[in-house]
Amino acid sequence: MFYPDLPQITSMEIGSFIKNYPENYIGKLFAKLFWPPPTVAVLAHGDNEDVLALNLDGSYRLHGGFMDKDEDLKESARREVREETGFEVEIIQLLDVEQN
Repeated sequence: MFYPDLPQITSMEIGSFIKNYPENYIGKLFAKLFWPPPTVAVLAHGDNEDVLALNLDGSYRLHGGFMDKDEDLKESARREVREETGFEVEIIQLLDVEQN
């Protein structure tokens, strides 16, 4: 039903209102506080099946860290290995996805 005396609201105006509504900001803040950003870990091995790992205080760890904004999993994994070792790696497959 059409009501000519009421102002017409476009879908663009509705979208703008939803994007700028205060609850959106509160939701983003809440998410950052209680749900940390995604991370990656890389199990890198060489031609002789040797594994590349970090030796931190006598314990070995996989390379990895937080994903940057607008990065996909492969980009993030390659960047983390490059930052921590200086090596360039090729990401062949995804082994696992976990949720806390």
